[in-house]
Amino acid sequence: MSSTLVKEPSAQGGDTKTKLTLTPVPIIDSPVSKSLALARPVLLLSVLWLRFGSLVAEPVSTLQLALPVVALIQTAYAITCLPVAGSQTAKVSKKPRPGEKKKVDANGPNAISTAILALLLTAIATPAVYILFVLFGAPFLDHVAHTLLCSAHFSLLALFPIFYSRGINGDSCCCSWCFCSSGRNVWWAGWRRGGGLVRSGSYSVGLG
Repeated sequence: MSSTLVKEPSAQGGDTKTKLTLTPVPIIDSPVSKSLALARPVLLLSVLWLRFGSLVAEPVSTLQLALPVVALIQTAYAITCLPVAGSQTAKVSKKPRPGEKKKVDANGPNAISTAILALLLTAIATPAVYILFVLFGAPFLDHVAHTLLCSAHFSLLALFPIFYSRGINGDSCCCSWCFCSSGRNVWWAGWRRGGGLVRSGSYSVGLG
């Protein structure tokens, strides 16, 4: 789930430091947004179910063909269901009259351009995800195409909604990294107890 950043002032007197916390980004309150938010996991799982045989037989070509489909589903989900990064700070042009809808300033963020920028940032982040996969046990010289395509899919599913709804300001990225670091410590403790079976088993399933 995508998250947004909240700064809380320190309770100590005279201390100007802020505390970074993560809060969930709410789904846009409309019937279409709520319906698509529920349908998105079904669509993604349907693509996996329909192409699972091909994924096992020819993983590279199957992942290549599925990549634009996943990108289309994620883009439609972000534009329809998630608020654009910076939309919380968009100014209302005029005070609405009773019964009149609020009009947002035209200079506010645009959903289409933000989605395109988020896709570009996702493509740029894919090599970094690939390096992380290698550091966590993926082959360095073998199955390069497999790991790279898996990194692209992971970036679309995990990073694209964050880029779209939160942007790339330093505070939010720092807070996300702290959150991932705490999760990484839990994963590493479980890996040590499991003797590495979880990591090797999950990678073999990912490669088919």
